[in-house]
Amino acid sequence: MGIPHELLKNNAKFPSPPCIVLRLMESIRKDNFSFAEIAGIIKSDPALTTRVLTMVNSSYYSLPTKVSNIERALAIMGVNVVKNIALSFMLVFNLKSDNEGSFDFNYFWKRAITAAVSAELLASRFNVRDDDTFVIALLQDIGVFVIYSGSPKDYAKLLEEKKTGDLLLEVMEDRVFGFNHQEVGSELLRIWGLPENIYMPIRYHHKHGEAPEECRSLARILFLSDMVSSIYNEALCCEKVRHIAELVKSGMGIHDSELESFIDEIRNRTVEICSYFDITPDDMKPFSQILQEANDELSRLNYEYETTFVRLREEKSKAEVLAHELEKSNRKLSEISFEDSLTGLYNRRYLFEYIDKEVSRAERYGRHFSILLFDIDYFKRVNDSHGHHAGDLVLRRVSEILKRIKRETDIAVRYGGDEFVVVLPETDLKQSLIFAERLRDTIERTDTSVVGHTIRITISVGITTYIPGKTGTAHECLMDVADKALYDAKKSGRNRVSFNSFLTHSKREKR
Repeated sequence: MGIPHELLKNNAKFPSPPCIVLRLMESIRKDNFSFAEIAGIIKSDPALTTRVLTMVNSSYYSLPTKVSNIERALAIMGVNVVKNIALSFMLVFNLKSDNEGSFDFNYFWKRAITAAVSAELLASRFNVRDDDTFVIALLQDIGVFVIYSGSPKDYAKLLEEKKTGDLLLEVMEDRVFGFNHQEVGSELLRIWGLPENIYMPIRYHHKHGEAPEECRSLARILFLSDMVSSIYNEALCCEKVRHIAELVKSGMGIHDSELESFIDEIRNRTVEICSYFDITPDDMKPFSQILQEANDELSRLNYEYETTFVRLREEKSKAEVLAHELEKSNRKLSEISFEDSLTGLYNRRYLFEYIDKEVSRAERYGRHFSILLFDIDYFKRVNDSHGHHAGDLVLRRVSEILKRIKRETDIAVRYGGDEFVVVLPETDLKQSLIFAERLRDTIERTDTSVVGHTIRITISVGITTYIPGKTGTAHECLMDVADKALYDAKKSGRNRVSFNSFLTHSKREKR
């Protein structure tokens, strides 16, 4: 999409170049122009005459004696400089607050003057000789006003979006309008009849690396001058200030101390020149103060980051502690839900879940496991003779013995009343018989004292062994087989161990 023709030629809000400037330029282009002719054109405008004399007598030139006439000013400043001063003054005063809308002309021209002063000093630094440097830099963003005057609402919205985004202004313009301010400004100045050495660097001031060789150096100076101007005229965060400072320092090939004095010189000259244009310079702080504020902001942000990091780390630590405590609580609740309150052994509910898992594990790995079911012989007599408190003590003593002699991997359960179950993982019938006899013998030889009475008990034990691959079952069937073995032990006289193979029992049940 090209630049709309009417944006540059038929926009009633944007003025044509001042007539006095056109007359000056036409006269200067003549091979035989004279100082008298140029002086006559300037004198025709009293305001312009005053501005030129004010400029030549300023500290910018630091002359030993005061200049009181235009001819002398022309001789000192040069015809091109006077022409550029005239162009600058006339444009600034023609494009000012008389225009309606929300466009901030004071900000626009303050930024432009800062860039112009910066460009002149940079040109001197890089030995780039061009009498038009000041006016070129002054007009490098003239396309901004042109686009704004053509689409004020859209452009005002774009400027607001730029304040909170990271995209470059020219990139945003290309997306919204299909062209950008450097292209528009360059084309406008060409239409006005300004020479190529003025409008061509403006066309590339944001992409100086792509500029034609003859104007590349000046385009680079415009780019750096725009960076310097942004330091004083944009609300930049500390990172952007430091980034721009590094960019300018690298572009100029200077050290920190030189950069500070260089930018401060730009500030001092800008404040003075703004007064000649009736532009309010506002509060242009010394660069050292800007850097200090940027460093302070960075320190504050780092402190806030560190504080936030510490707080997050503490919160994470608290969360981990809470998670650990919650896990412990959940584990405790789980244990409580599976624990017999009197003996501290597992309860019936846990037993059934565990046996189902053990069956699956035995089938998967081809391992045996055994189940012992035992109860206390004549336990009712204990309760009847000594009371339920004595019965509880007996149950606890049995539980203590069971906990002491079982293996870590064995599961001890209070099945109900005076019945207990022991699940022996990876244990065949022979091994389970040895364990059962040891348990029976230990309990038989243990006394329980209750209020001056000694209580001696015995147990009867039934065993079943699960053999994987032979048959499948649920926990209820396994417990039935163990219960049958316990019944056989009691029937045979109590205080003994009996076993019943699950496989044998299953086959017998099928007959």
